[in-house]
Amino acid sequence: MDRQTYNIGLILSSPVHVNLAAAFFDQIHEEHFSVSLSITYSTGRVGEHNVVVVAANEIPASETRDTQEILDDLLKRFPSVRACFLASVDAVASQRGRCVVGDVVVGIRPNRRNGVTHFDAEKSALQRRLVATREMKHVPGAVAAAVEELLDLKKQNYRQRDSVNGSIQPQFKSFRGVIASSSTRLTDEGLVDRIKTENDVLCFETAAAHFRNESLVVVAGITRQTGSSQILPSGGVCENVLAYLNSLILRVHTDNIAQEPTLLSLHEFKHFDLERPGFRLLRLERGSRNTPVHCRLIQAYLPQQEEETASERTTHTNQDIIPYDALSYCWGDSTRLCQPIHVDGKILFVTEKLLEALNYLRREYEDRILWVDAICIDQSNVQERGHQVGWMGNLYAHADRVLCWLGYVEHNAVHLFSLLDTFRRRVPQGAWTEWPLDDERWSQLWISTQSEHKLPGCDSSTLISDLMANEWFRRVWILQEVRNAYKASIGCTAGWVDAKVFAISISLSGIKLDNQVAALMSFLPGPTRKFSQWAQEPNICTLLWKFRESQASDPRDRFYALLGLASDTKIKKKEIVADYTKTEESLVEEVVTYIFGDQVRRHSCTLTKMAQVQEMIPKLSAIALEKLVFSGVGLAEVQNLVQRQNSTVWLSEAPITYAWCTQIGLFDYFRSNPVFRQVPHSQLTAESPDWRAPEETQPISRYSKQTLQENSIQKTIFGDDMRIPRENDTAIAPLASRPIGQNRQIYITEKFVEHVAFEGPESFELLLRNREIEVSMTWNVVQSLSQRGADVVQMVLRHPQVEITDAITIEALRQGLEATKALLDKRGHEVQVTKQVIREAAIYSGSSSEMARLLLSEEANFTISSEFIAAVAAGFGQKGMEFLIEQSGLRIEVTYQVLKDIKEAGVDVEVIRMLLSRNLTVRVTEDLVNLLALAYDADTMRILFDRHGGASAVTEGTLRCAAHSRIGGDMLELLLNQRPWGNKITEDVIIFAALNPDFGERMIGLLLDQRWNEAIVTERVLEVVKRIKNVPQEKAIVELLHSKRKQDRGML
Repeated sequence: MDRQTYNIGLILSSPVHVNLAAAFFDQIHEEHFSVSLSITYSTGRVGEHNVVVVAANEIPASETRDTQEILDDLLKRFPSVRACFLASVDAVASQRGRCVVGDVVVGIRPNRRNGVTHFDAEKSALQRRLVATREMKHVPGAVAAAVEELLDLKKQNYRQRDSVNGSIQPQFKSFRGVIASSSTRLTDEGLVDRIKTENDVLCFETAAAHFRNESLVVVAGITRQTGSSQILPSGGVCENVLAYLNSLILRVHTDNIAQEPTLLSLHEFKHFDLERPGFRLLRLERGSRNTPVHCRLIQAYLPQQEEETASERTTHTNQDIIPYDALSYCWGDSTRLCQPIHVDGKILFVTEKLLEALNYLRREYEDRILWVDAICIDQSNVQERGHQVGWMGNLYAHADRVLCWLGYVEHNAVHLFSLLDTFRRRVPQGAWTEWPLDDERWSQLWISTQSEHKLPGCDSSTLISDLMANEWFRRVWILQEVRNAYKASIGCTAGWVDAKVFAISISLSGIKLDNQVAALMSFLPGPTRKFSQWAQEPNICTLLWKFRESQASDPRDRFYALLGLASDTKIKKKEIVADYTKTEESLVEEVVTYIFGDQVRRHSCTLTKMAQVQEMIPKLSAIALEKLVFSGVGLAEVQNLVQRQNSTVWLSEAPITYAWCTQIGLFDYFRSNPVFRQVPHSQLTAESPDWRAPEETQPISRYSKQTLQENSIQKTIFGDDMRIPRENDTAIAPLASRPIGQNRQIYITEKFVEHVAFEGPESFELLLRNREIEVSMTWNVVQSLSQRGADVVQMVLRHPQVEITDAITIEALRQGLEATKALLDKRGHEVQVTKQVIREAAIYSGSSSEMARLLLSEEANFTISSEFIAAVAAGFGQKGMEFLIEQSGLRIEVTYQVLKDIKEAGVDVEVIRMLLSRNLTVRVTEDLVNLLALAYDADTMRILFDRHGGASAVTEGTLRCAAHSRIGGDMLELLLNQRPWGNKITEDVIIFAALNPDFGERMIGLLLDQRWNEAIVTERVLEVVKRIKNVPQEKAIVELLHSKRKQDRGML
């Protein structure tokens, strides 16, 4: 059959799979063998397509063969092949991905671009990231459409029939996406998983890396998955791949594949030495606008010299280089490389916008020499792209003219270009170099030109604004392109105008510009550049911040496009170079480390996008400076960091205060340098602070006058002054280490002392040495120091001006008897033995009588109160009370409150009896007697009556308490037997007795027995008792009361 009819080719990666081709074809044509390359060709039909399958036979180990030769020979023998597939059967998938063993991956991205990335496995293993070397770009459109059609099917599972026994094999799934290929296997499974996550790689294989053709479509079968020992034999993998390819080829439309160029006709770039400043130029051959574009590439080299400075770029010296113009334009959708042009007789696909530009740039009468990045750089070669980006500034600087192509514009823009041309002709030639930008003659000329050159239906400002809405003005790359231009022109479908005319017209029109466009206008050659604020090159940080709204199709170009404009010497020495083998996340890490330091890189580890870094620059700068100040470095290190920051640097209150307190020279640097502005710390912690709000910031000099009170030379240290240094692992004790009496006074707060204690004994000793009289030893302070291994008692004893607080005394108690003795021996007159101290002493000493004697000794400093007595009784019992009475008997008065506090403390009744039995003053009151009647037994009350004559204090309320006592009836019986009977048995006494939850029956019996005549059972008594339920002995109580009621009525 005619070989010219074979449009589809298939390369099998192993000769053992040749026999599987028979099952692949719907109809077999023929098979023949290439002796020179030891290759077997099988031809046949799949659906409506003639397909050729090639597989390399085994060769002796002594011989070698270039795998690329297989493809070259295939295309030579079958020159009409327009789509070629590589069946890879050794792919490994990450366990973190969707693919499993047996699945199939086609190397096409969702945007229809080729999804195969070649990488260096050895370098990737060393650098722990994907080091890409080539990124394939082109996929035949007919194949991409068939892949999408296949994915759109509801069922993406494939079954195939075993070629031997006809049984149905297990299902597998197909995916499309990125395939990473290297000539050697990546053996580190952990790295495989990491690269999959960082680069969204579906699988890794080794076959495609041996081929360089841009349009080879790789279909890889998964033989193994990380984290699993399961391996599918290559034969089974190949069967799945061929089953998928069979389904795919059936969906390739014959008309569409016939429209594709042959693989032989596609352009391939020739490599050049990347160690030299080489580049390619484009000879755009003459022709009319609507005919196919033909061009040729020319190898050229820049002068062997260091990159030029900004001043050197203002002169144009390129005598050793072929004269050329450089194109500055918008790529458009870089994923849609679908417009063919002819380069060196071969087809190269470009974007629609580039084709449009080439058509308008082409001359009918002569060829034209251009530099166009999309054609002159091998975009699939990652290393070449990085190399060319490094020389980009020089490439534009050596061009005769930079052609800024805006593309298609509305027809009325023709009127604007006519106006600008009239203005150009009216400007005297010498004015472009001699007139300052603010010279009134510019305005006069512009106004007069507009008045004489009337625009139909619109004004010049509107037309200029409409033109500047073009996406070209938003591209980040154009900044470097026009900044390095010796001459430039602005062009579109409406015409061309000299860039200096365009730039000055913008200035004269008074149109408000954003950062990007304002900088762009000042970069264009002419007066706007000569008198621009950008005459001095800014550093990379300033550029990233100023042009954060610029756009780039590759997010890494947000940084790389600005490298050539930066003044940073370290960048000039290639510390950071354009390296497209790095992921955006890796680049972000490197940039953050360079500008802000390693500490900030660790702090901002969640940043993975360059756009995020640009938006966060003020915050990151503030954090970097904050961390540096708190690390205690000197002024020189701070100045070195500031040199790499934005032209305005924000500082929060805490580092300003820290510098004010610890390094006066550093503070004066902040105050006197206009680059610094104070910003509230809340702005640094906000998720999306509005750094452009001027009302939120102020010069450091103004802040220092308002907040640091420079006139009075004093400062009180508050919350953020302490918290933020601690967050930066910085000791805050130095904030207050300046001795009193020196030039500046620092006031410390309780919270400040607590923060220093949290830092540990060493910092606290520094504070005590300088400020001990102001240090308050609170509970939090003592606890923090103790937890950090400090001997707080000895620390305080070394500093006699520190006030002894309960916290210190209790810490001595915690340490034991010896520490407490030491504290009392040296500072006993200052030690206040409070109720809290007594309670803690009992806990820590186990109610030791020795500790009680020590704390209650004659030298001890304590105040007698009811709560203090209760604390001693509760903590140390009867023994402790004996020590207290022994030392302070005359000062002790037993009152109701004393007994109440002792009762609430749960002290044994023997302590109460001891207090009532001793020769102490007892204040007998109704409350005291009532408390004894309710809560204690009759023996305790007898002691009161016998020793202190308390019977006279018994009232009707006392009887109520005794009637309701849950101890028993002895107390009520004692009170009822007292003579004379001064208290009547009231209704309330009877009710309280009846409602006694434990002894109600007995209490009613006692009342009736002892005071029969006085105990009158009224209707109220009976009603109350009836309403209250759940009282034990309720029935017996009710019977007693009713019996008494009846008898009372009989007497009446």
